Amino acid sequence: MTIPQFQGQNPSTVLSTDAQEVMYNNILNVLMGTFGGEWQVTETRKVATADAAVAVAGRVAYVDQSTGLFEIGLQPNHLPFFIKPALGYEGQAKDGNVYGGECLAIPALVGQKIQTTEFVAGTYAINQPLTAVDDETANRGMVTAGTYYDDTICGVVIEDGVSAIVHGVRAVLTLYTYFLPAISTGSFAGS
Repeated sequence: MTIPQFQGQNPSTVLSTDAQEVMYNNILNVLMGTFGGEWQVTETRKVATADAAVAVAGRVAYVDQSTGLFEIGLQPNHLPFFIKPALGYEGQAKDGNVYGGECLAIPALVGQKIQTTEFVAGTYAINQPLTAVDDETANRGMVTAGTYYDDTICGVVIEDGVSAIVHGVRAVLTLYTYFLPAISTGSFAGS
């Protein structure tokens, strides 16, 4: 076995970490859980055509019962999925995650510790339940503060506040994925 020699870099061409371009504008980091490998719980589905432009890493999607497609946002009492970074990276910064009309996502059932850039600006405290925006605004699919039993919950904040990663370039919210259907609305109301 031949080990390649270390190839030094020209110090005049090395960029500081603050000057390097961030590869992705939308991030989903799985910090703890089943990330990678054959044991990871994921779902790959086609994305509704109208949602392809906003189907980016870190946003929430659900499976539409009538079409079987991923739609961005979170309808009451539907299982939430967090969209993962796309495969097929070709050395170019990518905003979108839809390849061949499909995207890859992790279900909120798995209880993974994740970081996402896709959250509505605001104040988040430890143990704050989270839901996702489900309307036709630019925030569609972003996590936001929720209320237990009134909203379908897709996660719970685990670190106080919003933190910065990548040398302050991107702000992330750290949470555990968690699914709790809304009890006071939808098919569970009045039970």
